[in-house]
Formats: sequence, structure tokens, C-alpha cells
Amino acid sequence: MQTLINHQLTIISFGILFLFLIYANCVLEKKSVMRSLYLSAAILNLFLTLSNLLLKILLENYTLPLVIPRIIRGINFIASPLLAYTFLLFVSNYFANPFRIKKQTGLVINLLFFVNTIAAIIFFRTDIFSEKLATRVYIIPFSISLILLSYSIYVIFKRRKLLLKIEYIYIMSVSTMIATVTAFEVILNKTGYIWCFNSLALILMFVIIQQGELYKDSLTGARNRQALKKCLDCFERRNLRRLSAVMLDLDYFKSINDLYGHSEGDFALKAFVKVLQRVYLNSGIVFRTGGDEFLVLIDNKSEPQIHDLMKKVSGAIEKFNAGGNKPYSIKFSYAFGTYNRTDKGVNQFLHEIDLQMYNNKNGKKRIFGEGLQSGIYAGIL
Repeated sequence: MQTLINHQLTIISFGILFLFLIYANCVLEKKSVMRSLYLSAAILNLFLTLSNLLLKILLENYTLPLVIPRIIRGINFIASPLLAYTFLLFVSNYFANPFRIKKQTGLVINLLFFVNTIAAIIFFRTDIFSEKLATRVYIIPFSISLILLSYSIYVIFKRRKLLLKIEYIYIMSVSTMIATVTAFEVILNKTGYIWCFNSLALILMFVIIQQGELYKDSLTGARNRQALKKCLDCFERRNLRRLSAVMLDLDYFKSINDLYGHSEGDFALKAFVKVLQRVYLNSGIVFRTGGDEFLVLIDNKSEPQIHDLMKKVSGAIEKFNAGGNKPYSIKFSYAFGTYNRTDKGVNQFLHEIDLQMYNNKNGKKRIFGEGLQSGIYAGIL
């Protein structure tokens, strides 16, 4: 009983994370990458926590053959950096268009894992995994974990324009906290509570997933109206130089639903959003504001630059239509403009773009590069 009391924090963190694992398995979207990554990380941390706890309990109460602690510590040594790598994949896949790790970076990561595995084999064949030296050798996997966590912070910073302010602050704070604690573990050579802290980090990761779902349209993966409200409120509070917006609406969408069924209509919506997210990957946030209505908010882009981006959207949609995989073609109308903090509010600015887009939709005119009133441009594709 006294042994269990000595390790009560580890036991409590294990139990809480286990309950979160069961809950996450029930509520997270089936077959989603984020769900798979989260469950994998949680199961791995539960295994590492349980194996270390059992090893400590056995060593405190029994005389074990030396090979048993060496095997357990060797496995933990190899598996420890996998948690940080899972977190890197978690961060990379949080975005609508996942961040792709460059081939050169992937080779470096593989090399780090190879070095860690070789070190584990060498230590296993010696007495370095003995009780007195066991904690010291963990500086190698923890240092690799710190490198991976630092790269995760770089990914978040690089893609910060695609996050809502509240998302960016929370995700960056969690990532920085995990990296900082890991750094202290390496510097101070104190690894006793690392698995308890990892359990806390995984709970915070679950909150990140739920936060992302709160601001995401469940069908298309675009941001929803609640996320749009957050963005506009943030813009009103901050002294940003300018805000550009593109309003888009699918043409003949009702006909697609009526003739080919709602499943085809859903497919068309998702295909259209994928094009928008790909084109505006590093420059804007895509929102679904209605059934077949979309809005892209862009920070600090000139109107010629936005016009060039819309040409890319047009080219991508034409390529989709030319593929001939569907019995229909995707057509859309759009209008865009730039808000420069005039007397009218940002909501009035968006309303004017919306009206212009519908005027253009009803008129069925194709306009490229011709300025309209109030700095608004429009077109039909």
C-alpha cells in the first residue's frame, strides 16, 4: 500500500488519461487522421506510464533478474521520442491542408530515430541500463523529443495566418509548454514525472481537437460562421492595415442536388472547398457561410494579387470539370474587395460584396480586372 501511495500521482494521471482515451474513442470523428493520431499517442503514453510504474514497484519490493529492467528501459528508451513525433504529426494535420514535412527533414528525423535505436541496443548490451545510470541515459531520447517539439512550434508559427487568434494562442502555448518542460527534463536530468506531464499534454491535445471541431464546418472542412464572427471581432479590435474578402457562390447547385442527388451535391461542395483551401493555403481563411456560399478573408493582399488568386481558382475548377469524372460541371460567381477602415463597418463592407456577387450572378457577366464601385470586383466562372 505504501508503494502505491508513493506513486499516487502517476496512478491518478494514468487513470484520467485512460478515461479520456475511452471518451475520445467515442466522440472523435471515425476514420479521421486526428483521431488516429490522438488515440495512438494516448495508448503509447499509457503503455510507457504503466511499464515505468510497474518497474518501479517491482524494484522496490522484489529482487528482479537484471534482464527484466534492461528490457523495459530499452523499450521505453526507443519509444519515448515517438510521442513527440506523434505530436508533430498532430500539429501538421490540424490544418485544412496538412503541413507536408519536407523530404530532407523527414530524412533527418529518420536518422535521429536510427541513432536512438542504436544507442538503446548498445546500452542494452552493457550495464548502462542499471538502476544508478538509467535516468541519465534518457537524455538522448528526450533531446530528440525536444528537437521534434521545436519543429512543431516552427510549423505552428509558419501556418499562423491560417489559424484563428484564439487557436494560435492556445496551440502555441501548449506546444511551448511541452517543449519547455522537456528542456528542463534534459537540463536537470529529472525524468520522474515526465509521463504524468505527458498525460496532461494529451488532455490539452484533446481540447485542441475539440476546439478545431467547434470552428469547422463538418461537411466541407471549411471554417464555419462562428469562426467568421471570431475573425471579424478580432479585426475590429486590432489595428490591421486592411482586410480583403472574396465572396463566392456556386451556380446551378440546386440542379446538381435535384438531378444527381444530395450526395453529389455534397461532393461538389467538398471539391470546391478543397480548391479554395489549396489556392489560399498561405494567404487566406476559407469560410462556409451558407449552403453553397463561401467567403475567403485575406490579410494584407493587394487587389491585383487577389485577382491572380481567383484566376488560379478558375484554372483549378476548369481542370476539375475537364476531368470528366462527373456528369456536371462546377460553376461559380464571385466578387471581392478591400476594406480600409472607412466609416462603414466591416459587416456593411461584406454585405456590399455579397450584393455585388449576386448582381453578377444574376447578370451572368464575365468581368476580369474591371473595377467596380467601392473597390469591389466581380466575375462569373
